[in-house]
Amino acid sequence: MSKKNQVTETAPVDTIDDELAKFTTVSAKIRYLTSLEWKRGAIATKLGKRYQHVRNVQLQPLKKAS
Repeated sequence: MSKKNQVTETAPVDTIDDELAKFTTVSAKIRYLTSLEWKRGAIATKLGKRYQHVRNVQLQPLKKAS
């Protein structure tokens, strides 16, 4: 497997799924996996979303609460 296609996980999959269940939005899940240094493609595959959606969430700054 090439380095490009490797998924970097910092915790067992069961633990990741349990943690992801705590978040109510897809964007929050994307930000969480990004904080764990997951690659965009791996996040998209894990969540069943498109790469572009993951990229947009990662590049868009969080809005301040009013």
